[in-house]
Amino acid sequence: MKKLNSLYLLICLNMLPVYSVVSAEANFPFDPFVEVVGGYSKALDSGTGLSENAGVYGIGLGMEIYKNVDLKAQYQDYSKIDVDSKALSVKTKIYNYELSYRYPVGHDVSVVAGLGAGYWKMTKHQGSSTFMANGVAPMARVGLDYDIDKNISASLSYQYVNAIGDLFTGEYDAHNMLFGVKYSFGGREEMVPAPALDRVVVEDFVVEEQPTPVISEVVPMAFCNKIVTPIMFAFDESVLSANNRAELRAVSQYMKANNLNGVSLVGYTDDKGSEKYNLSLSKRRVDAVENFFENEGLIVRHNIANGKDRTRFKSEYAKRRVDVYVDALLNKEIACDQKFAF
Repeated sequence: MKKLNSLYLLICLNMLPVYSVVSAEANFPFDPFVEVVGGYSKALDSGTGLSENAGVYGIGLGMEIYKNVDLKAQYQDYSKIDVDSKALSVKTKIYNYELSYRYPVGHDVSVVAGLGAGYWKMTKHQGSSTFMANGVAPMARVGLDYDIDKNISASLSYQYVNAIGDLFTGEYDAHNMLFGVKYSFGGREEMVPAPALDRVVVEDFVVEEQPTPVISEVVPMAFCNKIVTPIMFAFDESVLSANNRAELRAVSQYMKANNLNGVSLVGYTDDKGSEKYNLSLSKRRVDAVENFFENEGLIVRHNIANGKDRTRFKSEYAKRRVDVYVDALLNKEIACDQKFAF
C-alpha cells in the first residue's frame, strides 16, 4: 500500500551520526528514566476500507543525552483488532526507538516532538488461516510534557506509525493518542551554596566578609544595590555577547585600578521552562562569566546558580542575568544607578 518505509528509515539511520556527535558534547553521566504509556489506537487502511479501534500500552527506558534531548527504547502492545465484517482479527507488537526534543513553552510545560523507527510483529487470523509477518516502520510523535516535580513528568501526545504489515497480512497505519508518565532517576541536581559564614547578603546566599583594601585613587564606576552590573542574557542563551564582554571588561579594569580582586556571581533565569532545565541554564550563565573573570586574572570566590528568579520585575528580560558582586564592597552602602534599576 505504501512505499515510504525505506525512505523514512534511511532518513532515521542517516541522522544517527549527528546524534552521536551531539551526545559526545554533553556531560556524562546522563539521567536515565523509565516511562509507561497507554491509550487509544485507530487502525486505518485506505486500500481495504479498514478503520478499527484498539487499545495500546507500552513501557520504555531511556536517557537524556543532551539538553532537552531524549533517546528512548520502548515496547508497545496493541490489543486485538476484530473485524467482524471480514471475519479476521489482527494482533500487533512493536519494539521501537525514538529520539525526541522538548522545547519549554511555559511554567514546567514543554512541547515535545520525536522521530524513530519500530520493529513490528503482526499475527493475523482469518477463518482457519493464520498469517504472521514482521518488518520495520517509521514513527513520529508530537505532544506536551508537564513536569509534576523534579523526578516525575506526564505527557499527552499523538503518535503516527506508518505501514504495519505486508502483502499477505495487509497493511495499516496506526494513529495513537497516548498518555504517559515518566520517572527520571537522576532528578534535579541540587546546587550547594557556600558554607554559612558571618554575613548574609541579598538574594539569600552567604559570602565571607573580605577586608576592604586601602584605596588611594578610586576609578569611577556605577553600582546598583552592591551589584557592579547585571549581565543580561537573551532568551535561552548562556554565551556572552559583545556587550556582555564590554561590561565585564569595564568591571575588570575598575577592580584592577583599585586593587580589588574577588568577585561573587549569582545566576538566574526567567520563569519559563522546568526547574531542572532552568537550574542548568543559570549554571551555564554563571560559568560563562566566571571563565571571563578568570581569564582576566581575577578570583571568583562564589559561583551560585539559583535557577528561576521569582522576583517581580516589569520584564522577564530582567530575570535572565548574572549578578556580579565585588566582595570588598559588600559591606558598603552604595547609591543605586538608575541605569540598572529594573
